[in-house]
Amino acid sequence: EKTPRLVFPANGFSIAPLDGKAGAGSFTALMMFLPVTDGFGPNVNVMIQPYPGTLQTYADLSRQQFAAAKMTLVSEQLADGMLTLEYTGTLQNNAMHFYSRAFSADSKVYLATATAREAQWETSGAKLKSCVDSLRKE
Repeated sequence: EKTPRLVFPANGFSIAPLDGKAGAGSFTALMMFLPVTDGFGPNVNVMIQPYPGTLQTYADLSRQQFAAAKMTLVSEQLADGMLTLEYTGTLQNNAMHFYSRAFSADSKVYLATATAREAQWETSGAKLKSCVDSLRKE
C-alpha cells in the first residue's frame, strides 16, 4: 500500500506525514506556515488534547479561557460534530486573529487553529480558514 503524502503544489513538493500516536498529554501533531511577513509567519497547527467532555463543554471552557486572556469571541458554531471558533486578542503586544475547528473522538479533542497578526488576516485569512475547515475525522 502506498503511504499517503502531504502535497504542497504551490512549492512543488510532497512528504510523508510524521504520524505519531497521541499519548496521555496534549500533542502538537502538525504545524504549517505561510511565508513570514511583518516578522510573523501565519500558521495552522493541529493539536490533540485529552478531553473526556462534550464539544459543548469544550466550547464553554474555551469561552472562559478567552475571557481570562481578554480575547474577543468573533463567532462560534457547533454543528455536525464540529466546533468552529473565531476570536481576536493581543499576544506579546501584537493584535492577533485566530480561527479554530475541533471535533471530539476517543476522549480527545482534535483542534486545528489558524493564527495570524490582525494586519495579515485580510490577505491570509481565507487561505488559513480553508485549511482549518478541511479538518475531518478519519
